[in-house]
Amino acid sequence: MPETLDLGRAFFVLAMAPEVFAPMRRLAAAYHEKQAAEAAAPSMAGPEPGRPVIAPPSRRWSSAPELDFRSVTIRYGDGAPAITDFDLHVPAGAIVALVGASGSGKTSLLHMLLGLAPLSSGEVRVGGHGLSHAGAFAGAVGWASQNPIVAPGSLFDNIALARPGASAEDIRDAAARAGLQGDLGRILDERGGGLSGGERRRLGLARALLSPSRLLLLDEPTANLDPASETAVLEVIRAAAEGRTTLIATHSQAVMALADRVVRL
Repeated sequence: MPETLDLGRAFFVLAMAPEVFAPMRRLAAAYHEKQAAEAAAPSMAGPEPGRPVIAPPSRRWSSAPELDFRSVTIRYGDGAPAITDFDLHVPAGAIVALVGASGSGKTSLLHMLLGLAPLSSGEVRVGGHGLSHAGAFAGAVGWASQNPIVAPGSLFDNIALARPGASAEDIRDAAARAGLQGDLGRILDERGGGLSGGERRRLGLARALLSPSRLLLLDEPTANLDPASETAVLEVIRAAAEGRTTLIATHSQAVMALADRVVRL
């Protein structure tokens, strides 16, 4: 006969379960960071011998750029393509929601503009600049990912990463508009310790608000938020998108309602 747990033993098992699984969670987080680092490493390398160095176009986009995806294919290594023959025209200043099942390539399209996913064939033109020539537009993009990178230091300094040299007033204004409450001087570790999930997403949006870029990319900005938090974040997204061309990867019907066009992958 299986042993029956009494209340004390059952409570002990429940209390210890998080500690048992903690190493597995840390391993999963480390693996995710390793994959992200490997994807980013090529974009951090120096230019290939003989290839001209292309100045980032961010300083030249004085207004929201238009985007053209022309027969774009994204393939990682020898695997099946994440995206095949994708075509899309995004007018200057428009908000486009990219929707589809997980694995349909929404995030890959955003990562491609940042140089984190390969343009295997086709072309993308942003404000008249070709991605195949520029290599990436990371320096020209306002970007908020599902899990914004957090650097060891204060919350204030983490927001300021979006625009080096920004005034303290502008940084505090971006934080307030993104709904970040409390002490901006609080210290965070590299895993975002001290931030809730919602605050971490608001950190990404605060950076997007502070960024001078006229191209905005958002990856699942309201995922896993409760309805009240999502409603508040929607207003932040609406403000961040003003005067910019915006691509949003999302599953949220509420976010789709903000968009001028919904594209299903």
